[in-house]
Amino acid sequence: MKKFCLVLMTLFAVVSQALAASPVKYNKELDGFDYPFEVKTFNVNSQNKDLKMRYMDIGDKNADKVIVLLHGKNFSGYYWERIANDLLKRKYRVVIPDQIGFGKSSKPNAYQYSFGQLALNTKLLLDSLDVKKFDLVGHSMGGMLATTFAVNYSSAVNKLILINPIGLEDYGKYVQFKDVNFFIKMSSLKHSIKRETIRRKIIMMANGQANTRSC
Repeated sequence: MKKFCLVLMTLFAVVSQALAASPVKYNKELDGFDYPFEVKTFNVNSQNKDLKMRYMDIGDKNADKVIVLLHGKNFSGYYWERIANDLLKRKYRVVIPDQIGFGKSSKPNAYQYSFGQLALNTKLLLDSLDVKKFDLVGHSMGGMLATTFAVNYSSAVNKLILINPIGLEDYGKYVQFKDVNFFIKMSSLKHSIKRETIRRKIIMMANGQANTRSC
């Protein structure tokens, strides 16, 4: 039993070291990170920048029903896999874009991100695919994007579906608005207080050591 435990511990140590020695790394466009379906590229010029917008377009291209799935802020299109498979069983054509700045799409510097811009990018992608009418689903931040899209391009949207959307509630009822500068000042004040606290502790420790030596 002792030998078995020793072998098990040794094996665990070797595997842990191997994993620690070779961490998984991806570049800005997640090359090497597998998506559940084939990833395609839509080349778009936006804000005078040539960008690549990645997307998945699955199902029958002549399907009567088309649905577009918009991801949230901390995600990209890959996590729609289970829902996409369910929709395929229901004879949908499913389009899942990675927004500019997310997932496998380009991440330009000095880009003016706005829901209006992301909605326009998505509309241009769908136009390139000759997708005219569709159901639109947005999750989390994608809910805000989907709402913006539905307002700006209402004739293209059959149905708007929101899943745990953020930003649509009237937070002003619960939280007082603060200018961004307020938080910057608070952060600076917090750091100043922290530095002063550390300085006092160092002085107290130094005084304590001096008192100890004098005793």
